[in-house]
Amino acid sequence: MMGRTHALGGAAAMAAASLLLPENLRPTAGGALLVAGSFLLSTASALVPDADNDRGSLMNRSYLMPLKLATFPLWWGAPHRGRTHSIIGLAVYTGLIVAWVLGFQMAMRAWADPLFTLSDPLLVSIGMAAGVGYASHLFLDLFNLLGQTLFWPNPAKITFPIWQAHEFIPGRFAAGSKWERWLVWPLLAAFTGWYVFDLLGKTFIH
Repeated sequence: MMGRTHALGGAAAMAAASLLLPENLRPTAGGALLVAGSFLLSTASALVPDADNDRGSLMNRSYLMPLKLATFPLWWGAPHRGRTHSIIGLAVYTGLIVAWVLGFQMAMRAWADPLFTLSDPLLVSIGMAAGVGYASHLFLDLFNLLGQTLFWPNPAKITFPIWQAHEFIPGRFAAGSKWERWLVWPLLAAFTGWYVFDLLGKTFIH
């Protein structure tokens, strides 16, 4: 998948996950910063797996050289869609984000305000945004022709479905193909757009 598709997939995944949350934990348009932050984190997280691709990926483009250098351990000597495109990669990344947030809360309590506490919706949104954004990348790459080592370090390539797309039959397809441009991208955009407008409508109409 192209970087822009993965980015939109991260936003769509955050929208879908939000619909599954209880009302008291669900982001609302009234908390605009929380919603915007959750969607931004999910979108950014959806690009993280491609840190293993030193060429061509949106995350490691030439104008992001500092980021490319920072991700050096992930792409040097490693195949694309390898360890970062795995369940282990998802667990490690999500765990690091959650640990950083909890560490920030502990630091604030120790050095600034002993009563400092991040709200439950904020904690849930951060953890969920990181996890579902990253997971959306793995899900979309299942439809790539070459597959990915989802159960790394097992080298087996996982793909879905088992057949390849043809002129009028959807299936696995190459990145940037018409199936991505005219089917996947519009569906993700339509769902995300519906979620945002529905959220705004429930906030400002009711």
